[in-house]
Amino acid sequence: MKIINPFKMANWELNRFTLTVLLIQISIFILTGLDQIGIQIPLLRQLVAIIYLTFIPGIIIIRILKLRNLGTVESLLYAIGLSIASLMFIGLLVNALYSVGINNPISLTPLLISISIFIFILLIISLIRDDGFKKYDYLNKEDIISPWPLFLFSIPFFVIIGTYLVNFYNVVAFIMLMVILISSIPILITFNRIPKKLYPLTIFVVAISLLYHTALISKFIWGYDVILEYHYADIVLKNSFWDPKLISSYNGVLSIVMLLPIYSIISNLSLDTIIKVIYPFIYSFVPLGLFLLFKKQTESYKLSFLSVFLFMALMSFFMEKVSLARQEIAELFLVLLFIVLFSKDIKYKWILYIIFGVSLMVSHYSIIFMYTFLFFGVWLSLVILRSRKIKNLINRIFIKSSIPRSNNFLDVTMVYNINKDVNREDQGYMQRFGYFLKEILFNYEKNTKIGIFLVIFLLVTSVLWYNFYVSSSHTFINLTALFKSILLNITDLLNPESSQGLNEIVKAYSSPARMVMKYLYLITQFLTVIGFLSVVFFRRYKYKFEDSFIAFSFFNLIILFASVVLPNLAGSFNASRFFSVALIFLAPFFIIGSAVTLKFVVNKIKPLKYKYSEFSLKPLGVFLTIFLLFNSGVATELAGDYSTSMVFDKKDWVFFFKHDQDTASSQWLAKNRSGRVYGDYFSSISFMNYGYILTDNSDGSINDTTNDTETIYEWTTIDPNSYIIMRYGDIKTIKTRYNNPYYKVLSLNLTVKMDKIYDSDSQIYWSSKPVSF
Repeated sequence: MKIINPFKMANWELNRFTLTVLLIQISIFILTGLDQIGIQIPLLRQLVAIIYLTFIPGIIIIRILKLRNLGTVESLLYAIGLSIASLMFIGLLVNALYSVGINNPISLTPLLISISIFIFILLIISLIRDDGFKKYDYLNKEDIISPWPLFLFSIPFFVIIGTYLVNFYNVVAFIMLMVILISSIPILITFNRIPKKLYPLTIFVVAISLLYHTALISKFIWGYDVILEYHYADIVLKNSFWDPKLISSYNGVLSIVMLLPIYSIISNLSLDTIIKVIYPFIYSFVPLGLFLLFKKQTESYKLSFLSVFLFMALMSFFMEKVSLARQEIAELFLVLLFIVLFSKDIKYKWILYIIFGVSLMVSHYSIIFMYTFLFFGVWLSLVILRSRKIKNLINRIFIKSSIPRSNNFLDVTMVYNINKDVNREDQGYMQRFGYFLKEILFNYEKNTKIGIFLVIFLLVTSVLWYNFYVSSSHTFINLTALFKSILLNITDLLNPESSQGLNEIVKAYSSPARMVMKYLYLITQFLTVIGFLSVVFFRRYKYKFEDSFIAFSFFNLIILFASVVLPNLAGSFNASRFFSVALIFLAPFFIIGSAVTLKFVVNKIKPLKYKYSEFSLKPLGVFLTIFLLFNSGVATELAGDYSTSMVFDKKDWVFFFKHDQDTASSQWLAKNRSGRVYGDYFSSISFMNYGYILTDNSDGSINDTTNDTETIYEWTTIDPNSYIIMRYGDIKTIKTRYNNPYYKVLSLNLTVKMDKIYDSDSQIYWSSKPVSF
């Protein structure tokens, strides 16, 4: 029995396609209306709204662009990316109309009407562009209900049950068992136990399971950046419009101030739920995109799967990213941009370039500037390498190395590809110069992967957005300060005290498990470099990668190297995040480097004469299993060592969490305070979620009282008529083994110097006089 593939709706017959979209649209109106009059059907509005927002706009755009040769995974990725981009820019447009008389633009009625009008306009365009094409793809029912798919489908549900047991009963054994099961999947892959056709499903299951096993711990959001992201999204929700001039880098990204409120308003879900459930769901498609990207380059399913598993096995993937909502969305657009760049025979590439490029730009400031300069570096290096003099020089070098000219990697793809007619002697200088400009600026059709037009476009739009439109140039000021800090401290090159990346390498941990983790990461990085060098210098590995991919990989290695040697660079973005983002290109080289090293060890110094299919990857499967067990905290917990995951030992991670008591004390203080609020590093930012008060200025902008909170240090002097808030975690942490200088301050006998005015397992102190510790 066959089932019509819903992920390729764009290829359906027009009437069926239009009817399906209209039914979903009408369902949203009906369910929202029922909610407004007090008739609620549990979860139905939420489910339909998520499907509607996440897939429908993108599917219609795919149909309009006539992208008919997409596979199921690629079609699904484009649908999600185009839908999310549509939502962000619809919200931006509706918000801009606030100045012409629309009150409360970021609220249910304006948003629902605007999105519906957008959907209807897209349907009309698709009707106009319809040429009678239809093609139904089918899913085999046997492939869905057979043992392996059913087993894979069950894993995320068991993970969710495991998080429930941790949250309410503090039982960790079940979730630990599920992580061990997920960790064993690379072994199953290398032993050919999972069918190749199920690789995409397996990747999605591993991704969503790992993300949920941390994201769903605690009913509140946890982390640092995510609290600030929540704060600025909540400002938009409470005021029903977005003020782009509110000074904060977080306030300048639409992935936070537009996408989060839109999902919350249309689905009637809290911001906490959107961040903890919907954003990880969206981010779980990023590994699927990487699998598609790697498969295009390597033509190997197994190598691509193991490369993606390495990306997912990083602690950064399932610990950091779930508390970095804007980066989850930004990485989706980043991967989509590269899928478009490396796709062949795809229509309207320039449209997809612009959509995904601009969406990346408004989703995360650090990533767009890093990759804009990376794009420029790749383009410039390939242009130089394509020059005839350089090509001839390199060809002579490679000919001496007995590599045939026809196999030179400079001839695989032409990024700087001047037509032969350009070099005809009978053409004038200006005519040849015109061809030159056309080729390097705008030629996207002749196998061109990177054009300077794309680089300039991304750079100009980024400057206009972050320097002139949002946050009063706050983002540019921060970037300038970072570069200034690097230059002023350039003499601290290779100083572990100034470089977070180098500090992680040389640091000696007292915990044996942490030392093992450190060496696992060092081995991973070493083998990645070995793999890259193998691809570049051994021609039998070269033909599977395009030049542009190699160039991007090289520049990612440069970025990783810079994060180690340059002072203050890694600390601004976090070294682990540098490594995670770099693996978007470098992950396949780790697999290759492992295989090359293994063969070298086995064969000693015998020449490598093996193809990928002949490599024994079974030891690599074991390594990846161990790698995930340590990153997830399972290995350290079983060894009784310092826990690397709050899932298994909350005592060491208690500072991350908010509790009901913290919410209650913050809300009480918000209503009763009349001065500055002090607290530990996390309570001062956690207070933002519930303790700030918004007021309107005469010019329509918002007062954000974020600056009314301050972190206590050992040298801090408390101003008169100020408050100290001690979270539930502060009080509990004093009694645990976690040794943090912030808690040393708060563990002092505050009752001697200040008056306790609130106590419900979260305490508030007040003093009319200045207090020094």
